[in-house]
Amino acid sequence: MNIKLIALDVDGTIRETGKPISKRTMQVVNRLKNSNIIIAIATGRMAPSAINVWNELGINSPLICHQGALILDPSKNKILKHTPLSYDSAIQALEILEDWEIDCMANYDGNVYVNKKSDWFESYCERNNVNLIESSLKLLAQKNLTRIVAISAEHKIKSLQKFLVQSMGDSAYVTRSLPHFCEILNPYAGKESALQWICDQNQINTNETVAFGNGYNDVKMLEWAGIGIAVGDAVLEALAVADIVAPSLEDDGVAKVIEDLINSAQLEL
Repeated sequence: MNIKLIALDVDGTIRETGKPISKRTMQVVNRLKNSNIIIAIATGRMAPSAINVWNELGINSPLICHQGALILDPSKNKILKHTPLSYDSAIQALEILEDWEIDCMANYDGNVYVNKKSDWFESYCERNNVNLIESSLKLLAQKNLTRIVAISAEHKIKSLQKFLVQSMGDSAYVTRSLPHFCEILNPYAGKESALQWICDQNQINTNETVAFGNGYNDVKMLEWAGIGIAVGDAVLEALAVADIVAPSLEDDGVAKVIEDLINSAQLEL
């Protein structure tokens, strides 16, 4: 197998939140940078914090953020592809969240919008280095919202996700990145769709790809990839679809598997 693209989820896969990427992972990425292999970050993070990781790794490949709804070329400060929610889907989602009395935020034009500011939203935006703007989300839905994120207790988010999937069907992609987050996006905005776009631009077949992930939002990406690899402490849904289960993040699982692929000549440097 001649691997031409490696997709990396960030949080829980190559990086523990709030900590730097490990020395071993940095070393193996540096080895890959001297090859023609595309190293694609595929994260649910918003652009500013995703770009920080892109810079930390020192790569120059396209950057996938917002669960695949946005593909950037940070080196040129350019949007390569944006797959926003339709107006009808955004309104339907917002009305459901109103009925459920669940707080939410919307991403648009690099900012976070909420119906009403709170200390939690202020803190979240400060950590992620983005502007927080108070506005009617239903009015904002007339524009191209990148995604809507509902925030609540884990048990309520699980029930909400199930209801949204049943209610919205094929008109939205509904996923969870964190236990207390439920994200609503365009149905063609998953990480796997963004990776397929990058592959199409570079004449890469799906069977020439490897993807690493750990979360609910990585399941479709792991199914899509030629080799889908879940880190050892991934959610059960990711472990169930993975071709390979790597050691945990704490044990540098991603670096270990890439080293094995290099040593077995499946990765040609």
